[in-house]
Parts: sequence; C-alpha cells; structure tokens
Amino acid sequence: MRVENARRLTGRGFFSPGPGAAVELWFEPGDDRDALVPRWHALLDALLDPIGLGHAPRFHHLRDSGLTTAVRAPIDRLLALADLLEWAALNLTLDEPSIAEALQAYQDALAEQENPALLALESAAATHAAPFLWDDDLVSLGLGVHSRTFTPRSLPDPNALDWSQDRTIPVGLVTGTNGKTTTTRMVARILAEAGHTVGMSSTDAIAIAGVIAEEGDWTGPGAARKVLRNPSVTAAVLETARGGILRRGLAYERADAAVVTNIGADHFGDFGITALADMAKIKAV
Repeated sequence: MRVENARRLTGRGFFSPGPGAAVELWFEPGDDRDALVPRWHALLDALLDPIGLGHAPRFHHLRDSGLTTAVRAPIDRLLALADLLEWAALNLTLDEPSIAEALQAYQDALAEQENPALLALESAAATHAAPFLWDDDLVSLGLGVHSRTFTPRSLPDPNALDWSQDRTIPVGLVTGTNGKTTTTRMVARILAEAGHTVGMSSTDAIAIAGVIAEEGDWTGPGAARKVLRNPSVTAAVLETARGGILRRGLAYERADAAVVTNIGADHFGDFGITALADMAKIKAV
C-alpha cells in the first residue's frame, strides 16, 4: 500500500463535513485488500482512543484503487493528527508498529499547536452566528466591511466582544468543470452595477472593486479568506475549484447563492477521485 499524502481538512469538503485530517492510500499490485482494510480500522482504534478521538466521526472513501480516511478533530489538533494518520499508514504492514512512540510524538506536537483561546473564540462565534475564518496566520470575525482580524496567539476574550458588529455580506460561490471564471466575472459585474464593492477570486486573480490585488490562480480557500477579510468588500463572488475542495475544504460554508456550471470527466486520479458521480458530489459541496 502506498501513502499518497496526509493533510489537514480545514473546512467542509468531500471527505468530511467539517475540519479534520485525512490520509490518502493507494493499493499496490499484490495487496490483500480484504486483510489491509480491517487492519487499518483496528490501527485507527488503537491510536485514536488514547487521545480522546475514539468517538470522533470518521469518513472512509473506499474505491478500487485505494482508500481515503478522514477524521474530525478540533481545529488546533489538525496538523498533529495528520502526522499521526500518516504514521499509521506508513506502519500498517508492520507486525508490531510502535504505537506508544507514535502517541508520544502526537502529544509532543499537540503541546506546541494546541490553542484553547482559538477553540473558545470558534465556539462563541458559532453561538452568536458570527462568521469565523481561521488559518495559520490570521483569525477573523465578520466578513468584508464587518470583519475584524487577529493573530492566532493574540485572540480576544469572547466575553468582552460586541458580537453585534460581526455581520456577514452577500457571498456567492461558483464551481463546475467549465465556465467558472466567466460566470464569476459576470456575477461580479452585476453586483458592481448594483452599487457593491465586489471582492472576486478566480483562476486569473483576486480583484477588489475591479482592481487586481493578486495575480494567479486563486480558487482555493486561501483566496476566499483574502476576499472575505478585505475591509472594503460589501459582496463577494468566489470561484471555488475542485482541487481546493478536495485538498482543504471550503473556507466559509454559508453562501447566499451557489452555481454549479456543469460536471465533466476531468482530473480523474487526483486525490483518489476516479468516478464521475464522485466529481458531481465534490462540486455539490
């Protein structure tokens, strides 16, 4: 069995309905799949139970070519968990993998990464129905003109915040096999003509009020966060590509409108996706 990658899932996606970690496995010729899959589940039990994630939701995408497993977890544990899942996959065929050693490495990593203040702010934002965006560098409440941004290690006390100011703005998502950028530009122009300061991300660039802020292919969650945190934006149109949904998930889950232009048999093999029906589910996220 070959380990393709292990990674964090920072938002809702195809493999998990929320943040977690995932590992992608590919079967090799001669693999006894009927033996490997139960062994994989048993090893996960042995690793996740001692760290308090034994009852965490798990999601398995089993296909003829391999298996992708995702495990839900608090957002300050994702990197440590991804490393643990990768270790498990690499040691799956060993007779006696050193589970104690792997768990100690996880605890050591978690000691550096855990952030109770981040979890407290995330929970309070959910309670107050306030938009919440996070990554390694920034954490923000509210969207666009209503947003305020902090660093992950300098977060405010949720009880000291005026949550009434952390409001949303109109958000549209555009995905599909073809026509994404054209549709994104068209919707952005309509919103601009209606008087909005529009933030747009696409395969060409990030643009704010029609002015290019970042050139390049900006269709993943990082691009979405850049647009949604911009303090001048009053409406956002975000091209959302298959790759970003599979690699990390959505940056922000609540769209006012979404467009799926079409579904085509493209990019098969990436992230273990080999079926048109799965591609449709990815776009539908």
